[in-house]
Amino acid sequence: GLYLANQAFCKLFNSTYNNLTRKYNFVMYLAELYEPYVFFKG
Repeated sequence: GLYLANQAFCKLFNSTYNNLTRKYNFVMYLAELYEPYVFFKG
């Protein structure tokens, strides 16, 4: 969604898009990292 808006407005939202993408990727990285520990029943 935001990627298409960024392209449509000639990268007017480039900094916002990059910032949100970086945050999203970081959250996904943490989720993958801690996934085994969340469901661990020890």
